[in-house]
Amino acid sequence: MRVLVTGGGGWIGQHAVDSLVGSGHEVHVVSRRQCSSRPQATSWQEDLLASDSANRLVGEIKPDAILHMAWETTHGKFWSAQSNMDWLRASLRLVEAAAAHNVRRFVGAGTCAEYAANLDAPADEFSSALVPETLYGTAKDAFRRAAAGYFGQTDGTFAWGRVFMVYGEGEHPDRLVSSISRNICQGLQAPVGPGKSIVDFLHVKDVGGAFAAITSSDVDGPINIGSGQPASIAAVAGKIGELSGHPDLVKIGALPERSNEPGFRVAKIERLRDQVGFHPSIDFDQGIVDNLQYWRQQVAG
Repeated sequence: MRVLVTGGGGWIGQHAVDSLVGSGHEVHVVSRRQCSSRPQATSWQEDLLASDSANRLVGEIKPDAILHMAWETTHGKFWSAQSNMDWLRASLRLVEAAAAHNVRRFVGAGTCAEYAANLDAPADEFSSALVPETLYGTAKDAFRRAAAGYFGQTDGTFAWGRVFMVYGEGEHPDRLVSSISRNICQGLQAPVGPGKSIVDFLHVKDVGGAFAAITSSDVDGPINIGSGQPASIAAVAGKIGELSGHPDLVKIGALPERSNEPGFRVAKIERLRDQVGFHPSIDFDQGIVDNLQYWRQQVAG
């Protein structure tokens, strides 16, 4: 297929692009800023927040499929940023353009923050409560509902990948796994909260690979993207300390519990595994070891 990827230069998007290229697709990456394309992908510089950009871009590229990953993702800002509304409007224009130009498949990037924060079982795409508590989660859910209804009137298919917790090389240094790894690699203490929340981590390369697999498939509707393996924040922090050889530097309970921490947020992954046919390639321990090596190199540099 000819696939248009928005946000393809981002942390997750670049891995989705690599996987799509590796599967033999013709990939076009759009970004607001001039950036070097991924190997064998074509780069387009376009601001999707401009009102006329989506229709012009889709009309020129004429993709068979669109993987839409561009959104507000600034660490510490995206949960409540007013730009979520700008991206909601821009994303709806992209869906309209896709329908107008007969795009056969549209895949959007959602979030586990669409689900209620305190589920008592792994999140099911069709039966678990959708109660977003942030502007980010609300805007994503609103787009999914509108886009599925609108694109459903065409002959194409619409899918929605809900991302759970992500970690891996290249993430923001203040995110959980990297902040702990970075401190340890500098010989510093790594303070964390009580860490009682039960969450679901998947390596960023596998998250990108999952989006590529969903785009290549014909499975429609919401699809969770996670490992399906529950782990407490405290256990994750402890594992990083153990694999680094410096468990004494991890100080669980040194910080207060954050007010917005979910109690239980783990993915049910049968749709991703059995219908899409995607299986992660990086187990958690290996991913942590690789991330520690990445931070050792960053600190040394």
